[in-house]
Amino acid sequence: MEIIACNYDILKGSLVNRPDGNVSGQGDEDFLQDAVLQVFDDSKVNSLTKKKDILDRVKFRFKMFNWRAHHEKKEVPFSELSLTGKRGNTDNEDEEN
Repeated sequence: MEIIACNYDILKGSLVNRPDGNVSGQGDEDFLQDAVLQVFDDSKVNSLTKKKDILDRVKFRFKMFNWRAHHEKKEVPFSELSLTGKRGNTDNEDEEN
């Protein structure tokens, strides 16, 4: 995992475009850190010997986290969330009774 540590700044420079939280309170830097942690825990990565293969794995995981956050954001738009966190009507249902 020394390869990732030595190339972290390069990965960050090529992947992190929005360091602040833009998607569900997370930014690209959060996704990169999640990707690195997941690659550290991936037993298949230990068998990789080429620097390019290991860095490609981090890039793939980064894209996966980024895609998932955007996809989840599309599934439940903020405007459809009620104060209780459930989808649907934001009005107080007790007022109808």
